[in-house]
Amino acid sequence: MSTLKFPSYISQSPSLIRFKFFDSKSTGATPTRTVILPAPLNLSNNYNVSFDDLEAGLLERTIIDAAEGVADVVATASNPNSDLLDNSAAIFGGLVDATGNVIGNIAGGLGSVRRILGSNVNKKNELVINKPQNRSFNLRFQLVPTNSEESETIQEIIKVFKIAMHPPTNESIGGVDGQSGKSAGGIFFMNPARVKIDFLFQDIQDTTSNYTTENVNRKIFTTSFCFIQNLDVNYHNAGAPSYFGDGQPGNMAFNVAVQEVKPNSREMIAKLEYGNNAMDNNGNYAGFSSTRTIESEVFDSIDKAIKKLTPYNGEGE
Repeated sequence: MSTLKFPSYISQSPSLIRFKFFDSKSTGATPTRTVILPAPLNLSNNYNVSFDDLEAGLLERTIIDAAEGVADVVATASNPNSDLLDNSAAIFGGLVDATGNVIGNIAGGLGSVRRILGSNVNKKNELVINKPQNRSFNLRFQLVPTNSEESETIQEIIKVFKIAMHPPTNESIGGVDGQSGKSAGGIFFMNPARVKIDFLFQDIQDTTSNYTTENVNRKIFTTSFCFIQNLDVNYHNAGAPSYFGDGQPGNMAFNVAVQEVKPNSREMIAKLEYGNNAMDNNGNYAGFSSTRTIESEVFDSIDKAIKKLTPYNGEGE
């Protein structure tokens, strides 16, 4: 694993940004390449969660009516004095009532009925979580080399971003017109390299320039694994051509846009941005509960629905 740093006097900067690249075929925690740059001046982060707007009114009314009908059937069938005719009538009556209420609920939403009654069905809209949006980041860097060594470093940094962002192809089966499958190109694009971005803070009065240590600045956001979506390189950032003797531009800038591969859960965002200190003494995150199990949530919801929708308790009440 090699590390590229720009500029050469970067040890004098207290705020740094680190890009760790992981190739699609690499395994483990060791990055393929690492790039260290000064933190950009314009820096922001947008957290976004989307919700679905559910209309539960008609469905809820139908479920309640059906549950009440079923409760009547259960009560009749449990009566030792009831006969088959009573049970059949109860079942049929319950279904007729539920069906009639469904039709009424639907008809109540029709325009003609709404105009006559001057009313509308309460749809009981409620927001329900969809998912957190994958965060996107746009970072701009200005690269002004002061010597030929820094010019070569800039060329290498740009190359790392270019190669990392583009997807490799799989090797096609067999050859095409006598060419090998590799030279002919594959039929699938594979995922490109992933990049992990975090910010480092160093005391410039007592720095060791050891950027491989986990001196992550928790006061500024960090990301999970990202894909590079866009790389925009301006080779004439000074507004006019400016070159070194070897043809390297003397004033460059590039914008890199990345997006996280997956949306972040509560547990993930706490771990990313606050580390191991995010949990309190009760094992919760900043006072909020930690992971909830699907099994407990489903069973709790079923119990609440039964208590709400079924008035019959098995004792004839």
